[in-house]
Amino acid sequence: MTFDQILFLVYAVLLISGAFIGFKAGSKASLIAGSISAVLCFLGVYLLGTQPRTGYIFLLVLNAALVIVFSKRFLKTKKFMPSGMLLSASGLLSILCLVRILQG
Repeated sequence: MTFDQILFLVYAVLLISGAFIGFKAGSKASLIAGSISAVLCFLGVYLLGTQPRTGYIFLLVLNAALVIVFSKRFLKTKKFMPSGMLLSASGLLSILCLVRILQG
């Protein structure tokens, strides 16, 4: 397992954690969206192992979408946990994916 795969596995766990935090605050939508996002992230980790370029492109698209979602939530709530933390992680991982894609 590569370092990048481990990073994305940790990120998937953060997504699930954020989903449960949102659910505890009364948001079923957060649980559903966070779970779907985490499953997609796990799929991306699998792709990194089998088809790295496709995996990085897939994860870049996923993270770019999550940057938009978490930006809106962070601007609405002004709370770092969980939206600000997940926004930061999504942005950094988007940059990582872009660098890996450009490296070939």
